[in-house]
Amino acid sequence: MQRFIARQPILDAKQNLCGYELLFRGKAEGGFVAPADGEASATVIIESSFLFDLHSLCGGYPAFINLSQNSLLLEHALLLPSERIVVELLETVKPLPEVVAACRKLKQAGYRLALDDFEDSPAWEPVLKLADIVKIDFLSTSDSQKKALAKRFGARGINMLAEKVERIEDFNEAKRMGYRLFQGYFFARPQIISTRDVSATKRQNLRIIAVLGRRELNFAEVERMLKTEPSLCYKFLRYLNSPLLGFRSEITSIRHAVALIGENDFRRWLSAMAIVALGEDKPEELTLISISRGLFCESLASQAGLAARGTDLFFLGLLSVMDVLFGRPMAAVLDEIHVAPDVRDALTGKENRFKLVLECVTAYERGDWPACAAVVTKLRLSENSLPGLYLRSLDWARQAFSA
Repeated sequence: MQRFIARQPILDAKQNLCGYELLFRGKAEGGFVAPADGEASATVIIESSFLFDLHSLCGGYPAFINLSQNSLLLEHALLLPSERIVVELLETVKPLPEVVAACRKLKQAGYRLALDDFEDSPAWEPVLKLADIVKIDFLSTSDSQKKALAKRFGARGINMLAEKVERIEDFNEAKRMGYRLFQGYFFARPQIISTRDVSATKRQNLRIIAVLGRRELNFAEVERMLKTEPSLCYKFLRYLNSPLLGFRSEITSIRHAVALIGENDFRRWLSAMAIVALGEDKPEELTLISISRGLFCESLASQAGLAARGTDLFFLGLLSVMDVLFGRPMAAVLDEIHVAPDVRDALTGKENRFKLVLECVTAYERGDWPACAAVVTKLRLSENSLPGLYLRSLDWARQAFSA
């Protein structure tokens, strides 16, 4: 069975990245499927973790991995390094004596425990004494329960995690209640402030990205714009001259850089660094999403029947978080730059093939397997290629971010 994996970020109150919950699915004939019995089976988890490499997936941050009761009792978690994972007990686990004993053994071995979709009852007290994190579903839990649980367990030193937090308002409410960790894509949704002005630096970085996205690259214009953003130019040239790339001669100009690395890589790297500069006041994960999404979209160009539009697809993904970075509606941001009409249509919600590619990529990011399968069918994509393309885009984005 083909393995598919996505990840959902977990942030702290300052929107700093703390880890990822890994979302696993198998792929059989007929579409994406959950493992046997509807649970994230240990076989899929363990095999996928080794196949995909935890570091590539999580970049050194902890991986939250769900375990069923059977997986827990069979001690499958012990196959993974304790410093790299958080064992997350599914809601189907029962607080039986053997479950408590298995949890105690994991704690003694240095593993951290999280309780998912926690049900408050006295029977869970022995497990709560071992728990590091309790996750509360913010969509299905009443306000009074959210507050009471945070107060009760927070006082015991347990980290309270609010999951399914999709709006900035929910994030702020959870913080007021005492939650310390947050899961959901609230940070990737725009908080529109109508009176907000955009700094000249941000505008200039956006214009640089727009120039890099044009079909015909005007090197003189790029060089002229970079002179107004010397820090970006310096960072780019510093990266190119790093021992990592191993060029024998020092790169001293933009044209020299293009001659050595090629026009497409030049566009990717410089635009990625401009995105990093744009996102300095935003969560790091948002910038990583932007860059990896761009490469993921581009990598689907040939399969989606858009082989000649790879650059446009890259910038489609890259620009898809501009409304969040600027705190303004997407249409207002796009009014300041020129992008291909079909890219603009896709970013503003109009149906076309570009929008389908973006929907495929964002569904895969979220681990929304039914939505991903539906778009894969429409675009006639190779489903088996998606995991490798996703991981490659994550790795490239991390390199660009740390350059």
